[in-house]
Amino acid sequence: MAVRKTSKGSALLLSERPIYRKIVIFAFPLFLSNLFQQLYNAADSLIVGNLIGSDALASVSSSGNLIFLLVGFFSGIAMGAGVVIAHAFNRCRQLGITDNLDPGFDQLFDLLSVSRLAAWDRQENR
Repeated sequence: MAVRKTSKGSALLLSERPIYRKIVIFAFPLFLSNLFQQLYNAADSLIVGNLIGSDALASVSSSGNLIFLLVGFFSGIAMGAGVVIAHAFNRCRQLGITDNLDPGFDQLFDLLSVSRLAAWDRQENR
């Protein structure tokens, strides 16, 4: 398996053959993330349905799709940022990696700030 030595350890290279084992190693954390998300949703529905009632279960079930949408959206953003960072890493440019990380953190901060302001405004208008 092709491994590039870096200053902080080793990195898995997916650009060299054979790639099947590397893809499995790469995809395993994504699989675990989705599995835990589904288990959380199932446990949430089970607990709410048994302890609180059918109305609460209906609200949890209807909001499950929204939560799945948000998790998928942010996972997609993270994967897109990973592609850009991987291109910079492949060119062995440490400066390119940090240049690509800074706008990502800026966007994350902006998004969290807007969502916090929206939640605050909603509380003020009650």
